[in-house]
Amino acid sequence: MKKHLYYSLLGISMIALVGTTSCKKDDNTSVDNVSYLSYAKEADQVDSYLDEVSNEADEVMFAAESKSLGTDSSIDQGSKGRRVRYTHRYYDQNKRIDTIKYENFVSKRQGFTRTKNGMIIIEQTGGPLQDTFVRKITFSNFTINGHSIEGTKIITKVANYTFSITFEGKITFKDGTTHTRSYTRTRTWIAGYDTPLNVWDDVYSIEGSAQGTNRKGISYTHTITSPLIIKATCAYIVAGTVELIVGKNQKTITINYGENENSPCDGTVTVTVDGETNRIQLDANE
Repeated sequence: MKKHLYYSLLGISMIALVGTTSCKKDDNTSVDNVSYLSYAKEADQVDSYLDEVSNEADEVMFAAESKSLGTDSSIDQGSKGRRVRYTHRYYDQNKRIDTIKYENFVSKRQGFTRTKNGMIIIEQTGGPLQDTFVRKITFSNFTINGHSIEGTKIITKVANYTFSITFEGKITFKDGTTHTRSYTRTRTWIAGYDTPLNVWDDVYSIEGSAQGTNRKGISYTHTITSPLIIKATCAYIVAGTVELIVGKNQKTITINYGENENSPCDGTVTVTVDGETNRIQLDANE
């Protein structure tokens, strides 16, 4: 069966902005707006790590479908470190629980490299192509590149090729600062669903909003104003617009990833604050 990426990458971006994403901005950016650019980057950085969790769940569950259940199974697929799946299935409830343990596991996928440790616990009822599907993802001492991920992510099928996603949790960075995040989003599989054996022609649309508090203790809201378009073959969002509203003064920051699904997969976005627009080059390897 096809790897079910269509409900993964469920945050604002697949790799849009990562952990401590580095970037290049226009040299004439005003001093005040540099701070707001950093807030915009951080908000999406958090989503990128949450997207990576969904990627792991997709990959592991796909591997599980092609192997016998109820046994320990290494699925490191040639990457560095170790990743092992432990599966328990409740046949009478169409339910399964998978625990994935990581030991300095380094995966190279979608053009980026990250190191994972700890455990992800996946509880799943039904399947994405069945009438009923619910997946719950939680964490135990789980880190990506040394940053701790906590919280609960739930994916629920609401219609054919359409999934509701909720998340409540936080990321604790290596320097001890934290970023809280909660969101409700809708993910729609808009292309590639008719080729179940080929994951690489998939295209997805994401809508919804998020809120939280950034590493500076400043609250924000995060709204997708034009659906985000994600291609399985690209490490970056290729189209869509996000509006980020930050702090007590309700500063509005607009992030534009591209005009349509034919936009180039080059990690370039524009960020507009107070009418000042800057082009930013994202780095998928942070």
